[in-house]
Amino acid sequence: MLPACVTHSSPPSASYSFTLSGDLQVTGDTLHVRLDPASAPRRSNALAALCVELTDTATRYPGTDLTLAYNIKGHPDTA
Repeated sequence: MLPACVTHSSPPSASYSFTLSGDLQVTGDTLHVRLDPASAPRRSNALAALCVELTDTATRYPGTDLTLAYNIKGHPDTA
């Protein structure tokens, strides 16, 4: 399992963080970071939007030719 810590801030003075499990999978030249869904759908939806943004950067994992792709398991926007 892969722990992921995410910090979210809403209003300027409010913030929180939480931990998600997940896994890594290499397919071809892509390293998939697959996070388990959050406990609340709104959190999974927010994370899915972040996953899309991060995947769109086409960032390479340092020291490799692997491109990072992020998703939330079972979420249609990141599948």
